[in-house]
Amino acid sequence: MIGFEDEYYDFENNTLFADEAEELARKLGELIRLERRHVATQDDLAFLANSSRATISRLERGHSVSTHCLFVVLYRLELSRPFVELVNAQLKNPPSARERRARRDAFLKVMAPYL
Repeated sequence: MIGFEDEYYDFENNTLFADEAEELARKLGELIRLERRHVATQDDLAFLANSSRATISRLERGHSVSTHCLFVVLYRLELSRPFVELVNAQLKNPPSARERRARRDAFLKVMAPYL
């Protein structure tokens, strides 16, 4: 579950630990590249995703691309099921009011200097 737990933030310095997000993007890009190599070229996948080869290359290297492009690529490579299952599970069991308040409070604490 995505949240604003203490391990993701340095509250003293009001900073988000982005290393974990960058590592996840890199690993997801690596998985996409490995799966894509079995079935298509970057150009082929770009065509199927209505995107460019450069965008597919950026995605495979863990760089920023649109979420729409990411999910189309995951769908085309038949990698979307775990994400769909995660979203469905979260929607079936949403966080309690207490958990939502704790997340909101943590978020506002981080954002306070910018508000």
